[in-house]
Amino acid sequence: MTLSQKIFRVDQVLAGKIPVGDDRCRFDYNILEVEIKRLIEERLGDKEHGMSAKLKPPKIPKQCRTFVVAQMAESLTAPPTIFRSYHGEGVSKSKCAIWEAARATSAAPSFFKPMTIRKPPPPIKYVDGGLGYNNPAKLALIEAGRIWAGKNVCLVSIGTGHPSASGIVEESQLENDLEVQRSFLKVVQSYLSTLASYTIPKWNATKNIPAGVLALLKMASALGSIVTNSEAVHDVLERDAHEQFPYFRFNVNRDVGDIGLEDWKRLGPMTAHTKAYMTTFDLEKKKILCAKSIIDSTTFGREIYHSTLIVDSQALTPSYFSGPYQENPLFVANPNRLRLGSRQNFLEVSTSSSPSLAVFKDLLYMAWNGFGKDQSIYWSSFDGTKWERPQKMSGVGSSAGPSIATFNKLLYMAWNGDTNDTAIYWSCFNGGTGWAPQQRVGGVGTSGRPSLATLNNLLYMAWRGTGDDEGVYWSSFNGTAWATQQNIAGIGTSAGPSLAPFQNSLYLAWNGAGIDQSIYWSSFDGTKWETQQKMSGVGSSAGPSIVSFNKMLYMVWNGDTDDMGIYWSRFDGGTGWMPQGHIGGVLTSTRPSLTRFHNWLYMAWKGAGNDPGIYCSPLKSLR
Repeated sequence: MTLSQKIFRVDQVLAGKIPVGDDRCRFDYNILEVEIKRLIEERLGDKEHGMSAKLKPPKIPKQCRTFVVAQMAESLTAPPTIFRSYHGEGVSKSKCAIWEAARATSAAPSFFKPMTIRKPPPPIKYVDGGLGYNNPAKLALIEAGRIWAGKNVCLVSIGTGHPSASGIVEESQLENDLEVQRSFLKVVQSYLSTLASYTIPKWNATKNIPAGVLALLKMASALGSIVTNSEAVHDVLERDAHEQFPYFRFNVNRDVGDIGLEDWKRLGPMTAHTKAYMTTFDLEKKKILCAKSIIDSTTFGREIYHSTLIVDSQALTPSYFSGPYQENPLFVANPNRLRLGSRQNFLEVSTSSSPSLAVFKDLLYMAWNGFGKDQSIYWSSFDGTKWERPQKMSGVGSSAGPSIATFNKLLYMAWNGDTNDTAIYWSCFNGGTGWAPQQRVGGVGTSGRPSLATLNNLLYMAWRGTGDDEGVYWSSFNGTAWATQQNIAGIGTSAGPSLAPFQNSLYLAWNGAGIDQSIYWSSFDGTKWETQQKMSGVGSSAGPSIVSFNKMLYMVWNGDTDDMGIYWSRFDGGTGWMPQGHIGGVLTSTRPSLTRFHNWLYMAWKGAGNDPGIYCSPLKSLR
């Protein structure tokens, strides 16, 4: 009897049992655990072998670095948890047993009971991480960067079928001998009209529906979105790889769409369709090139140091960085490709919003607010080699974070107040021991982070209004006092604007107001603001950041809605911005920051989602 036969032999739902209680699963998780432990004991001699334990020769002469991903069951919106068998830059081996990690990443909702891992404490319950994203190829690139920093890699991705290969099977598609399953689906369907008006947070309100049915309905909805992500990730990687590193994806493109996780009886047809796919003329050429790329390090005209193989899995989710920094040599776009430079020795600090960068007295300065309830403002400086120990500004705080800029041989900072204080404050620093006492800008306020920029012997500041006021305002400072605020007519933003001088004008960029996440820009000649213009085909949930560099105006931003990728473009002062480029291998849920330092363009950003880490790297232009 095969492994899949043993695990999926008895479907409790088809046997007439609607899953309720703690298990809420169609299959016996105890059988799954027994089989996983048996395999581990056969190969390693110890069924409790840890993820961090050394292998005992001669069982396996060399260990393959491996990771799997699971999702915290009680926090499905949190970033996934990565279980690693290796150490890397900023990350360590996981402390749980191999079988525990395997159970966690296999705990497909409605199929198996969630897995509770107790080491390290506290105990955390996990489910299969594929609820959000089941193609971990981008994550594999990041992990490779942690292990082989600065080295070239070859990425091989193996899919489990195109979107149509993983869809939810309709009743009309069921085989004739599955009458019991058809009957159960009818029971489920009878509740759909009742549930149609409910959102996910209101599931608990539907107490008249059996818990087991609720569990299956919830998971059917969630699992339905998994298949939409695998090929989307592939599309991005295929675009970003563009002669930067060898990338190959193999994914059966037809005839396996209705084969489910538990359909072990259909392994024969699945195998036949896969072999047919792999023996086509185009795939034969692709396989040969893939093998050459792995074996011959000069296939792509550059030495390849390491190869990374990644397989689609419903346990692998979006890229998440748990270490003290992000590093990836790929910062890719066309036609002018960019890449992240070498990792900087940045200190392990955290923020709830996003950092701000500026250059002052030949040092790169960064300022940010704290993480969580800590709304204090911190700052540090970088000499091109190392970051100084972060310092805390005394007696000040901000809910949205500060902005910094150089003006009149001083470093200026502006910020909104902490908690419910929407006033705007400012201070300056002469490079000595500390910042001057904060001062309030009279009669203005913001719910976001203001932006600062210098042009023609004036320090300019722009900000969005407070609360529901999404209008954009600006003022200027002559070194003594701030001018009366002015509103820029006809524009609005949900996040806040970004300022930068360029070609003797002041440029402003922002995302739209309300649900409009499009990116807009305008310029100011010292007298009036030009009519706003919309960047075609781009959007951001947190707004863009702009800076002048090498006679160009550069812009970076995070994606719109749930897209935490970082994108960039540049403008030569002509009719429009060049098509957006995607920055491979890095993520953020807030606005990145840009500045020029030592003839490099530097970018700093907060991590994605619940990752509060701050990351910084130079951007290198490839001509």
